[in-house]
Parts: sequence; structure tokens; C-alpha cells
Amino acid sequence: MGHDKLNVWYEDCLVGSVYENEVQKLIFEYSPEWLTSVRKFSLSHSMPLNTYTPEEKEYALASHNFFTNLLPEGHSKARIEKELKVSGDFQLLKAIGGECAGALSISEKKPSSCYEYEEIDNDDLDELLNTRSLYFKGDKKGRKQRFSLAGAQDKTVVYYQGDKILLPVDDAPSTHILKYKSHQFRNLPALETIATWTAKNLDIPVVDVQYMEHDNNDFILVERYDRVFSDHKIKRLHQEDFSQALSLFGDNKYEQYSGKGFKDCIQLVQTVSDNVRQDMKKLIQWHVFNFFIGNSDAHMKNLSFIYHDNSQRSLAPFYDLVPVQAYQGDIDHSLSMYFGGAAHPYEINPESLEIISKECKARPAYIVTIAEQIKNNIMDAFIKAVDEFEDNHSVCFCFDRVERVIKKNIEHYNKSL
Repeated sequence: MGHDKLNVWYEDCLVGSVYENEVQKLIFEYSPEWLTSVRKFSLSHSMPLNTYTPEEKEYALASHNFFTNLLPEGHSKARIEKELKVSGDFQLLKAIGGECAGALSISEKKPSSCYEYEEIDNDDLDELLNTRSLYFKGDKKGRKQRFSLAGAQDKTVVYYQGDKILLPVDDAPSTHILKYKSHQFRNLPALETIATWTAKNLDIPVVDVQYMEHDNNDFILVERYDRVFSDHKIKRLHQEDFSQALSLFGDNKYEQYSGKGFKDCIQLVQTVSDNVRQDMKKLIQWHVFNFFIGNSDAHMKNLSFIYHDNSQRSLAPFYDLVPVQAYQGDIDHSLSMYFGGAAHPYEINPESLEIISKECKARPAYIVTIAEQIKNNIMDAFIKAVDEFEDNHSVCFCFDRVERVIKKNIEHYNKSL
């Protein structure tokens, strides 16, 4: 029996097709024209061009995990399915796969090269922010967006031009991700902003984040690193997150569920990156920074490779940096990715950095030097970020909680290591 198929496009070239098999798994096949194209590249480290065979169990699993990792998660996914009256990964991919992370567009028809955008006015922005819409219902001509963003946080995609926010129509590429405030976690946009700016002040490569306020709403605009301007048009660059590269599904992005952790990230960089030495240092900086800033929720999907010219691969700028430990109550502060074998920030011990050095196959002194540099400079970097924030926005008292978290983690580090 035949299967309904969705085409997977890179610009105007057919990369392959994806279909749902009898047990609701998404199976991908590379197209013959892609395999002979001068522009060809593998969609994922887990789906190599030369040996990929869709019928084999290993590759069938990698295919399913790659495409489902493009989709929203949790309540965001449930909201979209309810709004669009669709059910299941294949139908959701069919409905919203036109604008994904990376260079691919998933559509039955070849994407148009003529992009259209709808400028929104203040009333439209009010509606967008108040409803935290995940899927814009259409422009004035009744056309809709077809975008898919992974993750559980409510967000949408926009084209940000000067001080204007425009919504992509159909499969048009976006330039920024608009992340809404959260009803569950107060001050989330401000906290993500301050953590990202603190990392930037430490010369850790991060995405560009702009904090914005509109009436009684706040939100952030995150510039997409997988979009560049070429010949006055937006060009999509391919990317894959570490869950896709390691063929992990859903909650397996957390080490406690998959057993995959920092050691596996290091090995992946050593295997995939074309800038191993630089990317190893960046990855270690990211891991140490997350410890001090209190980002307990740093997991596999918060790391990605970007394909420059869709061939040269390196670590993408870091994103989704949130000082989770600034939230109290029923918030789990266990580490999504263990720190030197420690599953909780207050379990680190004198062996933790030695374990990390072994995971990296690096001298312990090298790891200690990076950790000491971040520890000794993070408070100044944080204060500089807060000053910059408060020069342009109202005082946010939640930053006091972040300061306490940083000081507490520095104190614990000094006592334990």
C-alpha cells in the first residue's frame, strides 16, 4: 500500500521525501537528484548520504527523530494541533513544516522564491502578544504562516526590519524568533535576556537578543543564526541540534533519561565540527557558564551545528540561556546535563573538573583555567548586562535573584573545588 509523502526542499532542489509508516514513524528517503547534486549535504550526522538506507532500523529511527525534533513540544504542540484540527507528527509537519529550523522547507509543492510579508500594526501586535499565538491565523488576504519551531516555550517567527515587525506569509523565511512572556514563569523574557547578555560580555558566542516592551507585555526578539542576507534576499542555512545529530527522541535530550551527556557532546564536536579546537573551547565555556549562571535546563536541544555554505560545520551561537535556579518553589534544579558526574549543582566535588577534563581528553589545568576565568569575571559581566538593561528599561527586581544564584554557585565552587 502506498504512503502519502511530503517533499523536503532545499531552495528549489528536492532533497527527498518523508512519509509515515504503519506504526506512525516518519521515514525519509533522499531523492536521486539530491544524491547527484553539487549542492548535496546530509540532513544530519545521523543520516549520512553514502550509507543511509531508510529501511534499516537505525536509520529509520534517526529519520523519525530528526523530523519530530523540528516540531514544537508539550503544551505548544497540543495547542497548535487543537487550533489546526490535526493530529500526529506527519499531519502536523504537513501543516506547519514550510519554515523550520535550518535550510529545509517541507511542503507538497516546490516553495516559491518570491517571498511575501505582512506588516502588523499595534492592534495586531496586541493580539499576538495577548493570545501568545503560535500559529498566525492569516493576513488580510487570508493567507497563513507555515512555520515549525522546536521546543516547549511559546514563540512565533517574524521578519524584523528596522523597528517594524512583519509576519512571513506561507513558507517565506523569517529573520527573528519572537518569544512570548510566560504565565508560568514570571519575567522569563528579562531573565533570558540578562543571561544571554552576561554570556556575551564574557566573550561566549551567543545569539543576538533584544528585549522589547509593548503596553503591558514584554517579549524578546532572537536573531536567527540560520538566516543570512544574500543578494538582498534571506537565505536559509542548514543546522541540526545535538538531539538530531545523536538521534535522540523527546525527553531523551535530558541525561537522566538517555544517559547521553557532556562526554557525548564532546565526542560529537570532535567528529562533526570542522573547527574542533575552537568549538571544544566554546562547548566547555558553555558548560561552565551554565553552572555559574544557574541554567539547570541546558540540554541537547540547546546545542546545534550550523552548516556554513551547507558544508563547513561548526557550533552555532548558544541560545535558550535561562537562569532557572532563580525560580523557587516546585522547580527542579537538577542538572539536565551532569557537571563532572554531578546531577545537582550542589553535588559537585573536587573530582568534577577532573572528570570533565577526562571527557574532553584535555589537561585538567586547561579546564580549571576556563572555569576560573568565568568564575572571576561573571559577576562583572552580569552587572554590566544589568546596567545596560536598566539604561533602556525599567528596573527588574528579578535580577537580584540571579545575583544571589551566581554568588551562591561561586561560593559552592570555591568550597568544593
